[in-house]
Amino acid sequence: MADAPLIGIPTLSDHDARGRRPPRFSNNQAYAQAVLAGGGVPVLIPLIADPDRLRVLYRHLDGLLLPGGVDIDPALYGAPRDPATEPPDSLRDEVELCLLRWALADQVPVLAICRGLQVLNVACGGTLWQDLGTGRPGPIEHQASAQAGDRALPAHIVTVAPGSRLAAVLETGEVAVNTLHHQGIADLGADLHPVAWAPDGLCEGLEVPGAAFVLAVQWHPEELVTHQAASLRLFTAFCRAAADRTAAVR
Repeated sequence: MADAPLIGIPTLSDHDARGRRPPRFSNNQAYAQAVLAGGGVPVLIPLIADPDRLRVLYRHLDGLLLPGGVDIDPALYGAPRDPATEPPDSLRDEVELCLLRWALADQVPVLAICRGLQVLNVACGGTLWQDLGTGRPGPIEHQASAQAGDRALPAHIVTVAPGSRLAAVLETGEVAVNTLHHQGIADLGADLHPVAWAPDGLCEGLEVPGAAFVLAVQWHPEELVTHQAASLRLFTAFCRAAADRTAAVR
């Protein structure tokens, strides 16, 4: 499939606490499988500290997928670290913010998932609740799927704004989602449009008005593509936008 778009997926710093294997860059296979299901070709991006060399890789990408993972360093949004916040992966923060800013400037399609949504919000000047259970308690347990030991378990409904790009892509105004996060959007970043909400009012979807394709969701659709049509549509639309953008600029 020669015209399939290359979709960059940043990795995480994977360390074995017991020292049985050397450090490696990795990520969950579900992201790559979902990109393949959507018609793209996944490219894992190592955490390259040198921006010049990182940009060499970036220039070959047709789209950028920002995946879930460890908490963002709260210093990046001007907050002291809460005891509930995980130790940051500082190089990952740096690399993902760099890639995202390039993609936004170049109109490269972006799909941001869970932590990725939070990275997008922070990149645009927003802030995060560092722990929803203590900072924003409510009736929804936002780690319910993780606590059940089933990453694909639908835990609550998300309401999607009528007329939004996300609603058009999902082809529905409501979607049952899994939930594996303990942080969320507090102050919204500049130029971001909230388009989806959990039943407790937490923002779970963002888009950038006027952008070619920038969508962010707080849940994990990559775990749902094999049995939920709306999630497969999200990846298919993302990969199609990536292919179309590259064809247009050639």
